[in-house]
Amino acid sequence: MTGVIDKKPEVLIVDANPDNLSAVQKILRRLDVEFARATSGQEAFGLVSEHDYAAAVIGTKLPDMDGLKVVEWLGGSERNRFLPVILVGRKGGERKAARAMKRGAYDFMAWPPAPEMLRGRIRFLVELYMRRKAAEKHVLKLSASMNKLSKAHVGLQLQIKAMEAIDDAIMITDHRGVIVWVNAAFGRLTGYEPGEVIGSTPRILKSGRYDARFYSQMWQTIRSGKVWRREMVDRRKNGGFFTMETAISPICDGRGEISHFVSVTHDITERKQLEKAREEAIAARTQFISMASHEVRTPLTAIKEGIRLVLTEAAGPLNGDQKELLEIARRNSERLSRLINDLLDFQKLKSGKMKLDMRKNDINAVVREIAETMMPLVNERGLQLVTDLDETAPIIVFDKDRIQQVLTNVISNGIRFTKEGCVTIRTSCRDNTVQVSVQDTGPGIRSEDLPRIFGEFEQLAVGNGPKMGGSGLGLAISKQIIKKHNARIWAESELGKGTTVYFVLPIMERRHKLREE
Repeated sequence: MTGVIDKKPEVLIVDANPDNLSAVQKILRRLDVEFARATSGQEAFGLVSEHDYAAAVIGTKLPDMDGLKVVEWLGGSERNRFLPVILVGRKGGERKAARAMKRGAYDFMAWPPAPEMLRGRIRFLVELYMRRKAAEKHVLKLSASMNKLSKAHVGLQLQIKAMEAIDDAIMITDHRGVIVWVNAAFGRLTGYEPGEVIGSTPRILKSGRYDARFYSQMWQTIRSGKVWRREMVDRRKNGGFFTMETAISPICDGRGEISHFVSVTHDITERKQLEKAREEAIAARTQFISMASHEVRTPLTAIKEGIRLVLTEAAGPLNGDQKELLEIARRNSERLSRLINDLLDFQKLKSGKMKLDMRKNDINAVVREIAETMMPLVNERGLQLVTDLDETAPIIVFDKDRIQQVLTNVISNGIRFTKEGCVTIRTSCRDNTVQVSVQDTGPGIRSEDLPRIFGEFEQLAVGNGPKMGGSGLGLAISKQIIKKHNARIWAESELGKGTTVYFVLPIMERRHKLREE
């Protein structure tokens, strides 16, 4: 097969981080391909407008745009709409994968990608690219033969035999749209034998989902000598539907007039069904979590209030053992309440239903308020809570309740994982932002675990100890809240010396989001 292609196929790799570019290229170096690299969306646009690539591996976070925007642009480009793209980014679960594929990506892989899986995907796409190139070359050869020797039947048959080996469905019509030839793959895809379709028109495949204007635009394109490409749905002989990527090319005779049209069709039904199944699964999960959380919240509120009333001894005096047991019940009911709230917030963020109440606020005042509410927990743990605030920090615009939620999550983690020492909260102004940091003197986080700290449902080990309990959503929710503020959040840690979590908020509204690091 490789002899059919004039040169090695190329794979485009796009990522803002040169190390990530090298890592992906290292994984794919065993493949017989060339590589092109870009570090921004605009650079990638320039490359794909001038070169033909077998596949692209694109990071989700670029300095000038989101990777999904690159996929959308490619999908809207006549030249590159069928370029298969594998998006690579931080873990986003099924919802993120479905979102990426809905916008036109071939697949989504979490960073770092599994080498064998990524190699396998690219190997398949390169093979598919080579087959398509072979098909195009065969079609061009057929066109040249028809242009030079319209009656050279023997030569035409040789070309037809070559095309019979192609996996994609090929159909040739005359200039009026009457079918004159189909290959074996056409029969496998549509269910029609050649004798059933030759002499008829492609109307027998119409699904009924497109109006007359749609087909009028198609005819206008191909009759003007241009190639028409589209993803569409057609109907099989048995009445079932299939989704396909198709390209229709005009063929000219020796006088330069269009004599025939050739369509090459690739079946993507299975991929579309997978996308739909993923979307339905995500919707069902979202509905279940929302319903279950609301159903649990009502009786839990009554339980919490009952425990509170009993602890106040409104129903009679309590002995020491009774108070201790009730206190355990109170703490666990509060923990369950926080878990439910985390689940509901998480679903709101994922579905885009969480709205921010953006107002002018004093970040230092918010820090002091949260520090005051945390003091009982700090005292209970025998720790110190230190605030080091930049009094020159200006009034800025943010959602006070949500930033309080972020601070509560981060500070609570610091207190929870610190056995002795202190938790320090700092604010400072730099680069047109206000930076807030929460530093603890806990055991720290292992370097291999640090990239996962903001992952969904992640429960990481601290120091060299076991994993700690919790919903695993607090920092994931915090990350989403900060992103909605057009800002970023990150963590630094050294094993045995503690962890520092930073986030920044813009002092002035900026046009472009800060790139996550």
